[in-house]
Amino acid sequence: MKRNTNGITLIALIITIIILLILAMVTINILINQGIIGHANNAVRGYEVSEEKELIALAYQHYKMDKVNNSDAQLTVDGANGNQPIDKDDEGVWYIVFDETKNGYELKEDGTVENAEEKWRQIGDTITKGGYTLKVGDYVDYSAVLPDVTLTEDSQVIKDLTEYSGNTDETKNTPDTIQQEKDLKWRVFDVQGGQIRLISETATNSKICLRGYNAYNNIVYLVDEACRDLYGSNVGTSKNLKIEDFVSKLNEEGHQIINDYRYSGRSVGTEVDTDELEITGRVSYSYPNIYPLEIGCKKLNGQDNKGTLGQSEQNQLVNGSSKITGTTTLTMTFWTWSKGSTREDLREKYFKNPVYAKLFTVSESCYFSSRSVAPQWLNLDWRWFMLVKKDSWTPHGSIGMDQTTSGSNASLRPTITLNSDVVITKDADHDGTSSKPCTIQ
Repeated sequence: MKRNTNGITLIALIITIIILLILAMVTINILINQGIIGHANNAVRGYEVSEEKELIALAYQHYKMDKVNNSDAQLTVDGANGNQPIDKDDEGVWYIVFDETKNGYELKEDGTVENAEEKWRQIGDTITKGGYTLKVGDYVDYSAVLPDVTLTEDSQVIKDLTEYSGNTDETKNTPDTIQQEKDLKWRVFDVQGGQIRLISETATNSKICLRGYNAYNNIVYLVDEACRDLYGSNVGTSKNLKIEDFVSKLNEEGHQIINDYRYSGRSVGTEVDTDELEITGRVSYSYPNIYPLEIGCKKLNGQDNKGTLGQSEQNQLVNGSSKITGTTTLTMTFWTWSKGSTREDLREKYFKNPVYAKLFTVSESCYFSSRSVAPQWLNLDWRWFMLVKKDSWTPHGSIGMDQTTSGSNASLRPTITLNSDVVITKDADHDGTSSKPCTIQ
């Protein structure tokens, strides 16, 4: 029988079909993930984002025009946020989410529109992220996640306080051991950069003594360092309360107190030359060594100064003071103010949110980790800010041109910046009250 050599066997046919199927699957996968379909999806997404950004820009232009004639005008974007008016958060940003696509955007005051990541946001006393909602002043059980810490004489904090606080063995009041206070209660303070901050409900019982020029030189570093080591954890970092934290919570009436304040006839922000000060008979005076590193120091010995530190910034420890002699001058920015000494002076009407008046109320004087300069007619004061007991607001504690022994003994007021991935649970069993604080996960 003659054999057919022109056909194909069944096995060869099956193998061919399998190979073709494999090639088809590979091709389809490439088309979906890397090729035509992937590019098509990206094009659709790009068009969608571009269209939504145009809608936001158009709505923003309408808002600006409406604002000219109506100071109460609000931003509304078609198809976003349920077509409801959108409020800026406390960092001055509108958060816009389109109802259909769920795409989120941030609109800034200058009209810039950026894709938004999910993060904590604050509007007034309400703080939200995804499905979580908190209120300023809610209690949070931060102590549950704190490691036990005691600062001993071998710790870097105590060593730094010994060397840089301006004290001698005879004058120091800071103990050789500082214990973390587990009974401190913690409350929701605000949102910064998408991260929740907590504040201790009260000042610490432990006090730190600072004295003389080194009190001014090192208050920011030393007080922040103590808070960092005592109250930092694996879910958050700690710093001491700063004067900017206080000022940022004031409303227009509260800011007016600062604007109206006069000290030796000068207002906050005034630049002063030392040759304007009526310092009779003086040919020299001292200044803390950190001052030339500050933005507020405009001239030193007649030369323009290029300091970069803000009044609540410090990146290294500094020792001692220097003298200016003869006719040379120091040009500085006057930045000091105070308000009253009674409970009435911390009333709620000065704050954007009334709860802040309560959060700033203290029964013990505590430091702000911030510096202040107060040029007088007959002197030159280098100051550090404190929130003084009996609820006054005042930059308390100062040194003059020749004083090296005046000082203060005050508590810490730690704040905590929680990591951005921290989840805070608030429910019926943890409702944010003192007896049922929210939990950290």
